[in-house]
Amino acid sequence: MRRGQGRAVVVVVASLVIAGGLGYAVLRRDSSWHASGMTRAMLVPGGSYASASARPMPPSRYASSGVPTAPIPAPPSGAPVDTGCRPGQGPDRLPDVSTAVSARVDAAWARIERWLVAHAPGSRLGPPADPARVAAAQREIGVPFPAELVASLRRHSGFDQIGGNGFTFPPFYQPISIDGIAREAKSLCTVLGEPVIGSGTGSWWHGQWLPFAVDGSGENLFLDQRQGRDGRLGEHDNEGDANFDRWPTGLTDLLEQTATALETGRPAFGRYPPKVEKGVLDWEIRR
Repeated sequence: MRRGQGRAVVVVVASLVIAGGLGYAVLRRDSSWHASGMTRAMLVPGGSYASASARPMPPSRYASSGVPTAPIPAPPSGAPVDTGCRPGQGPDRLPDVSTAVSARVDAAWARIERWLVAHAPGSRLGPPADPARVAAAQREIGVPFPAELVASLRRHSGFDQIGGNGFTFPPFYQPISIDGIAREAKSLCTVLGEPVIGSGTGSWWHGQWLPFAVDGSGENLFLDQRQGRDGRLGEHDNEGDANFDRWPTGLTDLLEQTATALETGRPAFGRYPPKVEKGVLDWEIRR
């Protein structure tokens, strides 16, 4: 099942008068729903839904599987929220990649590459990223890149356009190019910078989360680069809280578990068995 391919997604921040008060909602209209005139709305803490088709979402903090996370203190009334966005303030130098980290990442990608050549030759893997561009993106975004992401980008970056038979992590997340990573991060920080939307910091999005794969409809996989989180892998839900529980602990684990699912045919993360359609890798979704 491939989700979001070919969709054009527009994010609009709207002020709404709801129940006598001013609230905010983020409206997403994409091409697959546009024909029927439907608009999805994402609840932002302090706001409400603008569409009856949107599902309720409590403005709760995310939970993680045994990973300690310091609570986010509520700012004084009227004080600006620190979203964690630091555009243009990232480190000048990329982290050193140890031999051990590089070996694990390269071995996992090699397993994926061999399987694709043998079973899904129509699936495309992106080229290696230019190290200078990776360093520039780190500065632009304001988030330090973890060593495992740098090692992975040395082997395979993603693509600017979603679809086109690009390789996907289960169940439908396609790696994006280094330029795409920068655009996605800066775009989400722009939305998070809205005064009321910023109250969703650490639950909906955080400026120190680093997106690296997208589904084409506004959601992504990211690495949590806040202090003490050590690149924890999470899933950004454009209409709810981020999720950490259903995912491997980091990017290297994601690569290795994806490779194992391909080689064995067993469902990745217990839910997503691989399949091949017309020579292209796809993933089933089992509830």
